[in-house]
Amino acid sequence: MISMSDVRARIDANVAPLAGRVEEVADLAELVARKALPQRSPMAYVIPLGFNAGASMDATGAHMQVLDQAVGVVLYVEASGDPKAKRALATIDTLEAALLAGVCGWVPAGAIDAVRAVRGRLVSVTAGAVLYQIDLALQTQLRITT
Repeated sequence: MISMSDVRARIDANVAPLAGRVEEVADLAELVARKALPQRSPMAYVIPLGFNAGASMDATGAHMQVLDQAVGVVLYVEASGDPKAKRALATIDTLEAALLAGVCGWVPAGAIDAVRAVRGRLVSVTAGAVLYQIDLALQTQLRITT
């Protein structure tokens, strides 16, 4: 199981440019609702992305299935006065490298596998802000006694 608080703590402790700048999805949702931008840059927002299920393996008295649990990290970089977002995108590149180095390969307590990168993508370049999302996944196993 990958928890949002564990991911936040891992980023805070292992990604120096984002230390003290990691929030939860509710904080980002509140800003979006108010049509506001974060007061500090850069910032990171950890969001749950659910899971993708693999094939199930059923046996007498048991159901097992591999799940890829996913978490997104949305990076915010201010881009006011940077009309083509060149400086902001260079900052995103640096943050992405630091985040991948600080989180990928980490095995959370009780996990059977390490956290891995799934994808990174530009979400938005608008109104003086650049948003970039990095998706991470952790393979877990669902076991149910039937």
